[in-house]
Amino acid sequence: MEPTGPGFAFRVLHGHRGEVQCLDVRGDVAASGCSDRTARLWDLRTCRATRCMSDVFKDAVTAVHLSRHDENFFYTADDGCVKEFDLRMDGLILRQSVRSFPLGDEVNSIDVHPAG
Repeated sequence: MEPTGPGFAFRVLHGHRGEVQCLDVRGDVAASGCSDRTARLWDLRTCRATRCMSDVFKDAVTAVHLSRHDENFFYTADDGCVKEFDLRMDGLILRQSVRSFPLGDEVNSIDVHPAG
């Protein structure tokens, strides 16, 4: 497939039921957050969702972050709260974060210090 101009979709990922609010990519893995109050991890080689964080968020997911320092952790933000997920947990759908960090203000970007 060769790009043909602006707006060309190289890959289409199906799964969210609302507007995608944020995206983070590391190699062959993408993370997305959506207005449907879910976050998903994607295998970009197959274009399939590998994990879904659902029934965890009060509002739209406004930021996602794939840890650069520990591939076992994934971070999201919604309603002024950053949530940490341990990807070693079993299951396609994760309904519980391992830690939450209430901040009070809207979060639009997440980065994590190498020391955690």
